[in-house]
Amino acid sequence: MSLANHQIVDFILALNDVVLYAETETEILTRACRLAVEKGDFRFAWIGAFEAQSGAILPVVYHGYEAGYLDAIHTIRLQHGPASRGPSGRAFREGKLAYSNDLEHDPAMALWKDEALQRGYRSSVGIPLLIGQEVAFVLSLYAETTHRFDSPELALLERLGQNLGYAIGNLRLAQQSRLQQQQLLELSAAVQQTDVGVLMTDLDGTVLFVNPGFCRMSGYAESEIVGVNVNRLASGQMSDAFYATLWRQLAADETWRGVFENKRKDGSLYWESSIISPVFDAAGKKFRYISLKQDISEARQHELQARISMELLQRRTQELEAVNEELNKFTSAITHDLQEPVRSIVSFLQLFERSLNYPMSTLQSSYLNHAIDGGHR
Repeated sequence: MSLANHQIVDFILALNDVVLYAETETEILTRACRLAVEKGDFRFAWIGAFEAQSGAILPVVYHGYEAGYLDAIHTIRLQHGPASRGPSGRAFREGKLAYSNDLEHDPAMALWKDEALQRGYRSSVGIPLLIGQEVAFVLSLYAETTHRFDSPELALLERLGQNLGYAIGNLRLAQQSRLQQQQLLELSAAVQQTDVGVLMTDLDGTVLFVNPGFCRMSGYAESEIVGVNVNRLASGQMSDAFYATLWRQLAADETWRGVFENKRKDGSLYWESSIISPVFDAAGKKFRYISLKQDISEARQHELQARISMELLQRRTQELEAVNEELNKFTSAITHDLQEPVRSIVSFLQLFERSLNYPMSTLQSSYLNHAIDGGHR
């Protein structure tokens, strides 16, 4: 084995220890560049990631003799063209290792040759780091000698890239798993603490899970209701057609929303507002029903009392309208009956005034006028 190959082996062994104990992918990438220079005898190492907005491969971390090189090669692109033909661009685009053993005379390096030679780079390799089937990063290594990369070393570097991609993928999965576990813990705490009743059944209606909110609502302990069919809760007050509609919607993979009356453990009835939804597995197959329930008995009682009060008010209003109509008729009759004699009195007083053959005194005239005015009023 050549000296270079020994150095690559040392690089890989050292990197394996990093991969085993690293807690973040940034730590893995940073240490990979550092070890490539310190253990692998490379002059410079950098790791880049694709940025969709610019369409370029941009540096994430680097180590070694850089001297502004990364600023000079910011034109690396993934689309076909001169800016994509170097080892880094080809490795990222094709998802496989690419190298150049003579940067000075390699036409693919025309855009960056002068910058590379000024910094003592003579050979270069681009190693894709795949997570699943997608290239997440590319590790670019630069050596001071031409023809640095022979078949055994390229095989080792290809294996190193696979290991790095696998390690980063596992780290992401572990982080995702921890995040999901934390979310599940938070969701579980919320379900346990909410006043809303939560009930889960299989497709036949057998209870698989209930939360404390449901237990408080129904009066059943968890051990008394889990494993029992939801028919245990039926009040007998809802029609068969009602339940047929509910199950028909659920069978069609639709969410059902509605209100119905159920029976507590002690036999008392209560009204609940419920949302029942089908639950699907990762393959899209329905395998559970979950129900969110809220006791609305008090609100329902208030609604019933309000409806009764409204009906009483409407009946009372109709009675008052009838009485008012009778009063109007009575008033009209009274008015007519009063007007006739008063008009007669006024008329006779006027006739009496005209029939007098002598002038009345001032006092007599005043009395007569007051009587006539009073009649008009």
